[in-house]
Amino acid sequence: MQTRRLLVTIMALILLGVGLVAAEADAATPAVGMCHESGTVILTPGLTASPQKVTLTFTGTVSPCLTSGPSILSGTESGSGNFTGSCASGTGSTVYTVVWDNGKKTSATFTFNTLGPTAVGMNKYIHGEFAGGEAPGYVVFTPTDPSACTSPGGASEVTFDGWFGVGGS
Repeated sequence: MQTRRLLVTIMALILLGVGLVAAEADAATPAVGMCHESGTVILTPGLTASPQKVTLTFTGTVSPCLTSGPSILSGTESGSGNFTGSCASGTGSTVYTVVWDNGKKTSATFTFNTLGPTAVGMNKYIHGEFAGGEAPGYVVFTPTDPSACTSPGGASEVTFDGWFGVGGS
């Protein structure tokens, strides 16, 4: 737990620092930085110890956002995607939308690899706020039932907690 918090803090500082330097270099640059996210993922079929194709849907909250622009502080997100792998590792991609507290939206993709409960990947911003930008992200998954990966039905629901960059290119 302590290691995960340290990793989150380090990644947040690195991404925020890079974003703030880029914003200072050009006053016309849109807000850049990073946001915390957490929520729930539904997996069909449930994730097991054996690799398989899984579809997923998710909803979550985005807060706080640490950005160079004051107009985006939080939001809600929802999306769906595909995953091929097991509880141990795999690859996947999602399409999602964030509705920001300022009323604007962002549509994006997240392509990722997992190792154990951690997913690391790249967000590509397609429409709305940050359109055309790319930024890294990571998420840690926790099954609602810790023994689910070894059960016949697998882990059909997990919670997630992580950070993702905004802006960038």
